[in-house]
Amino acid sequence: MASVWRKLSLSVKHLQRRYIATVTSDPSHSASFPAVSTSATEAITISLVRHLCTSGRARALREAARLSLEDVAEAIGSSPSTIGNWERGIRQPRSAVALRYGEFLSALIGAGLDTVAG
Repeated sequence: MASVWRKLSLSVKHLQRRYIATVTSDPSHSASFPAVSTSATEAITISLVRHLCTSGRARALREAARLSLEDVAEAIGSSPSTIGNWERGIRQPRSAVALRYGEFLSALIGAGLDTVAG
């Protein structure tokens, strides 16, 4: 599983930088757009992860990659039941594990699996 994770390791920070660059390049925003703090980017990431879970996209991405709950749990340092609860909408992802899950999902999206899952 470690080799799969290395192959898919696309940082969510890359997506955040693209988002921030898009927002700041929009002429309707002021030229002095404030820097986004780490806590703000973490909040954005957790919000996106929660949306992917509640919309069913997180599960679809995992299944498109042919990964089990156990594979994902091992990769992000969580339990399979926790991942399953997130995917079924029973619980919401929180804290550092949610950020690692966000990086994992970002890697799947970066690998082109979002077109298969979506």
